[in-house]
Amino acid sequence: MALSRHAVVTGAGRGIGAAIARGLAAQGHRVTLMGRTPPALESLQADLPGEGHAVVSVDVTDASSVAEAFARAREVLGPVAILVN
Repeated sequence: MALSRHAVVTGAGRGIGAAIARGLAAQGHRVTLMGRTPPALESLQADLPGEGHAVVSVDVTDASSVAEAFARAREVLGPVAILVN
């Protein structure tokens, strides 16, 4: 298995974003799930394989929200190596 990296997926609450997050977690990566719907993100987090995943609420249309979300993601899981936006 490849080295575990920290991946951030925005819009991870459903659809393509959720599918990508599942795939990254299945490959052994630690995933920060970002989006505007914490309940959907938390539900997905509970279903992801592996451990070390995080949920961070963000509004990608607001620069300060994005800055705060990435600061939180780095604080929780370390440097971001993969970004799916």
